[in-house]
Amino acid sequence: FFNMLIILAIALVNGIDKVGIVKLIFFGAVNGVVSSVFAIGIVATGEFFLNSPTVFRLQELSDTSSPLLKELFDNAVGTYTHSTNVANLAESAANEINANGLLARVGGFYHDIGKIGNAEYFIENQGDFNIHTQLKPSISATIIKSHVKRGVDKAIAANLPQKVIDIISQHHGNSFIKYFYSMALKEADGVAEKVPTEIYQYKSINPQFPEAAIVLLADQVEATSRVIKGPSQESFDKLISSIVNEKFYEGILDDSGLTLKDLTKIKKVFLKSLIGMYHSRIEYPGEMKK
Repeated sequence: FFNMLIILAIALVNGIDKVGIVKLIFFGAVNGVVSSVFAIGIVATGEFFLNSPTVFRLQELSDTSSPLLKELFDNAVGTYTHSTNVANLAESAANEINANGLLARVGGFYHDIGKIGNAEYFIENQGDFNIHTQLKPSISATIIKSHVKRGVDKAIAANLPQKVIDIISQHHGNSFIKYFYSMALKEADGVAEKVPTEIYQYKSINPQFPEAAIVLLADQVEATSRVIKGPSQESFDKLISSIVNEKFYEGILDDSGLTLKDLTKIKKVFLKSLIGMYHSRIEYPGEMKK
């Protein structure tokens, strides 16, 4: 359209005859259409060779009918539900601090794909029977940790964008698996020297960019919110603050680029989102007094 307008203006200024103007306008229109097709082709080629998280690629991956997400749903429906909630939390938080909301959403969808092969070892996929009651804490911790590497391997095999792979790799950082560490410590009669800490710690690097850190926080908040009895706005507020503050003081967020102002905004968004998710079960202070 703009080609045609510019050509018309130039033609009128230069006194070109009507037939010449029509020809030039026609070629301008054709040029615009061909250029658009050519540009889209270059984007697709660039996506393939550079493996970049373009908007088109991320929108494609956010489709819940994508092969990996379908596989996750078929093999670990609990993890799929958890990942969907994490994706929603992460996208809202990322948009609030002007980060890449679509990247955070896709990272949330795929962060736990490493659980596909052994879903029964993760609490969200278990029923009344917990398989970890029959295992040593060290073995349980090793299995839990392995989902990060398995997820990275699956993401590489599926040719996911590097940023998404990084989110999968970094969504636990080098944090401790405290539940099984405390169990091992109890079995060792409280003697810390008998419990090798490296077994109970993730070996990944901490989040290196805001979207990875947001997915890490969303993952922790969503998972922990499920165990709150009688959820309320106050209990969610305390939960979110404790998780964010803990990761901050442990240094997990040091390299993420998030500021204290960002963390404050993220906590507010998480609180609003959790209240929305659990709205039918919220007890507000006024109702509790009555």
